[in-house]
Amino acid sequence: MGGEENDGMIAAVKQYENRFHRILYGKPLLSEEEDYKRLCSVLAEDTKEYDREGTEILFMGHGTVHEANECYPRLAEVFKQNGYSRYHIGTVEAEPSFEAVKEEVDKTGSGRMVLQPLMIVSGDHAHNDMAGEGEESWKSQLETDGYQVVCRLKGMGELEGVRRMFLDHAREACKKLEDMG
Repeated sequence: MGGEENDGMIAAVKQYENRFHRILYGKPLLSEEEDYKRLCSVLAEDTKEYDREGTEILFMGHGTVHEANECYPRLAEVFKQNGYSRYHIGTVEAEPSFEAVKEEVDKTGSGRMVLQPLMIVSGDHAHNDMAGEGEESWKSQLETDGYQVVCRLKGMGELEGVRRMFLDHAREACKKLEDMG
């Protein structure tokens, strides 16, 4: 998403604009409607073995107070619009919260939950907040409520389709550079 880190990167680079003839940036992963559709397809393909009756797939995003946080409910909506009703998205530090997503999945009657990070790398949040053994982790809370939980510690950066999206955005920036002459 084009959140705080992206804004910070652009601000840092802008300090040196006068040293370069031209600076262009590749767009963040989720920048346009087509990006949401592509990411939905990539994630659905990666998790298709779990997409069956009785199983819900929960993605854990980071979350932010930045306006870019709207990407999470938007991606969840794209999943639903494309017929992936078992797919849910929550965040560690913003909305939609784990509690909100848990309310959603409790209504499904499913007994199995698959957790996967919606982050480029499967780092601290994935290992501790999502799949950790502490009582506050998503895994522990779901298990306490009687769910069978499968944790997939797989960052989005491991997915070929996600890497292609980043490369396509970089190519678009290069194309703009070529077009500028």
